[in-house]
Amino acid sequence: MRRLLGTLYLIAAAALLSSQALAHVVLTETSFEAGRTFAAFFKVDEGCGNSPTVSLEVSIPESVIVLELPAKPAWAVSASRVPLSPPLATERGPIRERVTAVTWRGRLDVNTVDQFGLLVKLPESMGPLFFPAIQRCERGEARSTPVLNLVPAEEAGTHGTGHDHH
Repeated sequence: MRRLLGTLYLIAAAALLSSQALAHVVLTETSFEAGRTFAAFFKVDEGCGNSPTVSLEVSIPESVIVLELPAKPAWAVSASRVPLSPPLATERGPIRERVTAVTWRGRLDVNTVDQFGLLVKLPESMGPLFFPAIQRCERGEARSTPVLNLVPAEEAGTHGTGHDHH
């Protein structure tokens, strides 16, 4: 029984690795400084086989606060939200709701690469953040999980954040 479970685990791990290798949606930056404001760009590099992309839905980790949902020409942007208690004080004023998922609806041809951006506030804790994404196409869908690794400020190097390092 133990050998069977081990074999099943290896098969599952191999399937996960191969699905990551074939990921349709990735973050353009894979590591960033914890606690900072981050411009997250989700890059879609292909459709579902020969079918164009018609929507992209990205789930936002609970510890991440979306500060801004920039408009994207020719795409409708919507967000699912839950109350944030207590509200988060920011330079833009208090944020009273947390975005749990963002959906872009439009059309992206099969062989066209595009990026979908968000401005977020990252948590102070180190380690990986997972952003499950569903890319829906005219026929079919593809699921990916872009990962952002949060690192201490001194390890991240220069990222063009516009922040001064003291």
